[in-house]
Amino acid sequence: DCQLTLAELCEWLLQNRCGHDRAENERQRLRPHVLLAPVGKIPVKLLTADHIEDAFRTMEKKGLQPGTINRMRTTLHTVFSRAAKSVWSGPNPIKEVRRRRVQKKIHATLAAEEVPLLLAHIPAEWRNLFATALYTGLRKGELFGLQKCDVDLRHGVIIVRRSYNRNTTKGGHADVIPIAPPLLSFLDAALGCSKSELVFPDADGQMRSKEAAPQKVLR
Repeated sequence: DCQLTLAELCEWLLQNRCGHDRAENERQRLRPHVLLAPVGKIPVKLLTADHIEDAFRTMEKKGLQPGTINRMRTTLHTVFSRAAKSVWSGPNPIKEVRRRRVQKKIHATLAAEEVPLLLAHIPAEWRNLFATALYTGLRKGELFGLQKCDVDLRHGVIIVRRSYNRNTTKGGHADVIPIAPPLLSFLDAALGCSKSELVFPDADGQMRSKEAAPQKVLR
């Protein structure tokens, strides 16, 4: 007897089963392809796997990659799975939707001797952050949220336990990362320059926003 459309069911999950930051991220991803798309207007009791397949084919024609479509499939599968405990008692139509095949790629990476050459061309205000990214592999949110108390130069480790202003990482767990010897001087400089509890704050000592784009600096 559920009267919700697919878009309304997604909104139900975002409002009732997701934290604020995650809900906003998922909403932005769903908005153009589900929430505001024709498939979003279909009542869930009438929704079939064919409807979702048609929506995914439309996404493919617009140039979306297989991995992106698979992540959308996972999100919609989660919507029905979580709703089944509260507002939906029917089947999960996403189970019948095929996963797209993702072609594995070998990405070019820097050799160790190339790292100093790259860092020499990075603007000074970004150099310490880039060095930490290269020598640790931390995500952007983990770098922006890194606090001085998380860096132990004496024992040569970084404790990764937050992302942006959340007290947890994207993976939901904490990790201890060794500090590579070439990184020590960059971290020491970053700690000395920072006037807040953050290791890599912006010019005002505040946390860098999610809109900050280190990749543009790199390019």
